[in-house]
Amino acid sequence: MGILLGVTYEGISQSKIIITPQTPLLKIGKKVQFFEDKTNTLRIQDVVKPEVQQQFQTQTKEVFNQPPANTTIWFKIVVQNQSKEDIFLTIGESFSTWYADLYKPDIHNQYSQAKEYGSMRPIANNDLNSNFHCALIAKGSETNTQVIYLKIFGSSPKNHAFQIGTFRALDSYLQVNDYIVTLFIGIILALLIYNLFIYYSARDTIYLVYILYLGWVLFVATFSSGYPLVYKHWLWNYFYSWNGIGYTLITLFASFYLNLKRVSPRFYRWIWFCTILLSAVFPLFNITGILSVVQLAMPYQLVLTTYYLSLLFIGIWLVAKGQRNARFYTLAWSFVIIGTIVFVLTLNAVVPYNRFTYNSQYLGFSLEALLFALALGDRMNILKAEKEEAQAQNLLLIREQNINLEKKVQERTRELMASKDEIMTQNEELRQVQEELETQRDFLDKQNVKLNRQNELITTSIRAAESIQKTILPTTTQLNDLLKDHFLIYKPRDVVSGDFYSIHQSKDKTYLLVADCTGHGVPGAFMTLIGYNLIDQIIQFQCVSQPNQILTRLHEEVHHFLRQESYNESSGMDAALFTMEPTEDGQVKITYAGAKNGFYYHNAITGAFGQIKGTRKSIGGFQNRSIDFEHVTMVLPPNSIIYTGTDGFQDQHNVQRKKFGRKRLEELIESSVHLPLQEQQALLTTQLQTHMEGTDQRDDILWIGFKI
Repeated sequence: MGILLGVTYEGISQSKIIITPQTPLLKIGKKVQFFEDKTNTLRIQDVVKPEVQQQFQTQTKEVFNQPPANTTIWFKIVVQNQSKEDIFLTIGESFSTWYADLYKPDIHNQYSQAKEYGSMRPIANNDLNSNFHCALIAKGSETNTQVIYLKIFGSSPKNHAFQIGTFRALDSYLQVNDYIVTLFIGIILALLIYNLFIYYSARDTIYLVYILYLGWVLFVATFSSGYPLVYKHWLWNYFYSWNGIGYTLITLFASFYLNLKRVSPRFYRWIWFCTILLSAVFPLFNITGILSVVQLAMPYQLVLTTYYLSLLFIGIWLVAKGQRNARFYTLAWSFVIIGTIVFVLTLNAVVPYNRFTYNSQYLGFSLEALLFALALGDRMNILKAEKEEAQAQNLLLIREQNINLEKKVQERTRELMASKDEIMTQNEELRQVQEELETQRDFLDKQNVKLNRQNELITTSIRAAESIQKTILPTTTQLNDLLKDHFLIYKPRDVVSGDFYSIHQSKDKTYLLVADCTGHGVPGAFMTLIGYNLIDQIIQFQCVSQPNQILTRLHEEVHHFLRQESYNESSGMDAALFTMEPTEDGQVKITYAGAKNGFYYHNAITGAFGQIKGTRKSIGGFQNRSIDFEHVTMVLPPNSIIYTGTDGFQDQHNVQRKKFGRKRLEELIESSVHLPLQEQQALLTTQLQTHMEGTDQRDDILWIGFKI
């Protein structure tokens, strides 16, 4: 038993294909052996070796079917030409045949250069002018048995219904296929032109969407059937990208035609989610190369199948709900899905392979396009009928409204006549009311004049009180002489203030008092006059020098002066009193006593910032006699700073009624101690104005800072 080109004679006899003059076009799927090269490295010299030949398998189906995979499929075909005519092999359609290399033995039974076929190769390589890739495998003079090897590779799905026959047999078969494709293209083109005229007259957006969809179908059909309008190799590599446009058009058509956004918002969102996957996500992966065509194939088919079934489901659901315009739509998608299912079953040899089953997709899409056109016509009739019905209802409604309007006019006329007398009576009553109002207005004008005069007198009195109050307060010259570097924030709430400050010089001591009297405005101003005079007498005439003793004496004098025991009167004041005197080593001795009011200080040498709180006791009124004013003494270096004032600053609220706050004031002073005092004053004033913007001042404000 000899060896011929890597196959035994016994093996040849079992799978050999003999072509005679009477042989029709043969389907040879079950006589073709195949071998999958998963490494993509084998050459023809490797394939003919016995160890590879043993791995060849015989097909059990007429159609070889494999999803996209990065592998190479080798087919082996044993053929003997007894027809005395040239015989040809149909390799496959454009979509499933990207690269195909045919190896035919020469006269020495050797395999040399392969003949190249496929969609990614020049069209001129095809041995017949057909949408199928056809190869001449034996001339009429070649009557010996030949072993033909066909190498098919690329990222496309590999669906091959191999057929062998003479030129006459093959040409007859291919002509019928060409007629089918031509008929399909003709139907789509006719529908496109017809609906273009309808769109031109109706100007309905759904027709434009349908026309674009037909254009997409026409382009895809001619491209995948081997008659492309545009032939570019990159169209195959990026098929997922440009093919996704059609699904957007399909979804737009379904959305417009079935009014999905209104009748089923959830399904509307779902179908657009699938559309975005098919029209944007998968194309993005395809263009960027994140996923290869092979990796995209299975998820793409899964989403596409879900998409088609979803469109069919919504149609069936709407038909069940009685929506008339969903009938043609549902029938159209049924034909598409049935045609696709028959085609897939044909590839998997579940149904017989023949001209009808293999071209079932063309029939399905043709019927879909035709039924969509009928659906649009039916939609137009439905809209026309609805419009006529609406017009009839509108006319009926207008008639009813006219009748009702006439009745209402008559009733209204009677009502107007009946109310005419009532209106005249009311006019007379209004005239009398107007006279009374004019009398009251004259009286109010006179009262207003009196009030304005009294207001002028009160304002004049308050301004005079302001002048008097200013005379008791230390002048700017006095402050500059005794305190030198200092700042003063003094803001009365009502022209005159219940806060005051005084400064005295006695021998080598300087006395500084900052006080907050009970009340504000005129009552507070009276208390400042009393307080100022009393403190002046205590220091200047009674010669009391210790701050705690001065505050104790001031408390007694206020209590006595206002006769608080007799009148049960509780007015008084909160105060902070300092004495400052130089020490022998050049520092300054500070002696302090406070009635609720305390002070902050900054040590110029150590940088320490601290606070001294006052005694929890006010001056005047009824206080706990067991509490004495505390006496605090401290020594600070020159240029140290002391800050003190009343509670008006920290108690001032903003428009949200939130106070400025003691803690915020303390942090603001501590953060600005390094600045000149005038800049500190500007900062404090700005912060206060910003805080109280949009609201009124609630209390008198007094705040002072000075260097010692």
